Amino acid sequence: MTLRMQHELVRTSVSDHELSTFSLSGAIAAKANPTAAADDSDIVLNCGDHTWTVSKSALVAHSKTFKSALEGDWQEAVEAVYHFRDDDPAAVEAMVVFISRDGVYPLGDDDSDISTINEDDRNSLIMDDDDSNDAGMSEDDIDPPMMECELQLKLYNFADKYDITALAAVAAAHFTKLVDDDVLRQRFPEIIRELYENSPDNIATLMMKESVVSTCAGYEAVLTGGPGYESFRELLTDAGYLIELSITSRS
Repeated sequence: MTLRMQHELVRTSVSDHELSTFSLSGAIAAKANPTAAADDSDIVLNCGDHTWTVSKSALVAHSKTFKSALEGDWQEAVEAVYHFRDDDPAAVEAMVVFISRDGVYPLGDDDSDISTINEDDRNSLIMDDDDSNDAGMSEDDIDPPMMECELQLKLYNFADKYDITALAAVAAAHFTKLVDDDVLRQRFPEIIRELYENSPDNIATLMMKESVVSTCAGYEAVLTGGPGYESFRELLTDAGYLIELSITSRS
């Protein structure tokens, strides 16, 4: 079944090495002092070792959660600093870019789609355990630090947590588009667990799950019988809530 959302959005990612300090009072520009807000119209965002200075009005316009926290006598409002204590800096970074563009997600240059590749070419993309061992490659060599659909899922859950509705919708669309690119990655089962265990119970999440199920079914032979995908097969057996994956892959 085809469950790609109608938005024709191309991929984008914000990798760890791209994280930096931004000022978004009208446009992105580096602040000389990122640890303090320049004036009452700015708010400093802090996540781990990373800081961003953004327009307060732009931030609250996208999120009721931030609006509540940054108005009145709350500590965040008084100090003009908002701390993300349990969030991924990559997700905060992506949100900052989203806000800086007035709710328009930055588009990447690469619009390739693995779903257009024929079966023989797909098989050539698969590296079994013996090949990786012979080449002296580790799992980190095979998989990037963060897969693109992994970032979109983190961003989706982050946007839901902070009630950034527009960003959640865009991240869900990106995730659905990118699933087919990353399904053969060794760590893809971790993404499935994250989606089923930590994502909100709503229509958008359901569509993301259906996209995962549909894509996994398309790679049945590889995922259920190919070398190097033991973690996926373990997922089918030890997670009862994923029984639909097992049923679909055998239908």
